[in-house]
Amino acid sequence: MSDGRVIVAFAGCDYLGLSQDPQVIDALRSGLDDYGVGAGASRSTTGTCREHIELERELSLFLGAPDAVLLSDGTLANLAVAEALFPSSDDTTIAVERDAHPSLRLALRGRRIVSFDHHAAPPATVDWIVTDGVYPSVGKRAPIADWLARGHRVWVDDAHGFGVLGDRGRGVLETFGLEPNDRLIVSGTLSKAAGTHGGFVAGTADLASAIRRTSPYVTATPPPPALARASRVALSRIAEGSLRRRLNDNSERMRRGLESLGIPTPGDAFPVFAWAESSADATSRIQRRLLDADFLVPCIRYPGGPDSAYLRLAVSALHEPSDIDALIEALGRTRIP
Repeated sequence: MSDGRVIVAFAGCDYLGLSQDPQVIDALRSGLDDYGVGAGASRSTTGTCREHIELERELSLFLGAPDAVLLSDGTLANLAVAEALFPSSDDTTIAVERDAHPSLRLALRGRRIVSFDHHAAPPATVDWIVTDGVYPSVGKRAPIADWLARGHRVWVDDAHGFGVLGDRGRGVLETFGLEPNDRLIVSGTLSKAAGTHGGFVAGTADLASAIRRTSPYVTATPPPPALARASRVALSRIAEGSLRRRLNDNSERMRRGLESLGIPTPGDAFPVFAWAESSADATSRIQRRLLDADFLVPCIRYPGGPDSAYLRLAVSALHEPSDIDALIEALGRTRIP
């Protein structure tokens, strides 16, 4: 803080704390020494280097996909999938889950879409369903396996599940025992659990080939090679598992603490807890009181969250158990009228 206070943040999406990980930082530094700051060109010209290619290979192996493509960020990854799957002249009707990330709706602009709530069955006549893998504001997984069983094809943006969910951190697909295939596509970002930067798409070799012909791939400069190297180390840290186990322990500790205060928590295990108080004013007041107590818990309105302003509390592997206990104590005080 500008006033010199040290604030403990329960915010953001750096779930595993990898943006601060010494091994990831060392990889970035060595990459800067070897490659400089930027890629210098698009991937269709001279912007691809060994680090990009190796990261794609390691992503595909990690996710159990035939192939994976690295793009500049998660939004461009979604734009690339939409361009590859649904040409603007295509009259395919696409079912988009109501709480899907805005970048998915941006990617599908101009296409024929219908919205549906994941609590209800999607239209039976729709071939493709587009959804977030996990709704981060409420910590609920999309019922992907049910949709596949109904005969739909599914495109999952697993930005929040990647690196966090599943026994090996492969994301929401792993929790259902699934891997990317010709009926199941996954896009995501390295800017959350991996703590770095870049987007990706994982699926069949044919899909990857189509992605590499899209405008977001052909015309955009990729993530800097140094960041690609850092992402490779981050991926190995995710696979190792110790940070995810620490995150799960912290999430469970937070869940128990919130429930002791009568605050509802999601049924699915996820390191984000969101709730609204009795009014928007009450929610904002608690946020201010927590900040006065040196805790940052954002008060926001965002697609997929409660209808009014709500508190979004995010847990990280970097948090100490004492941080969580102190927050719960402060939250108990601030909720007293």
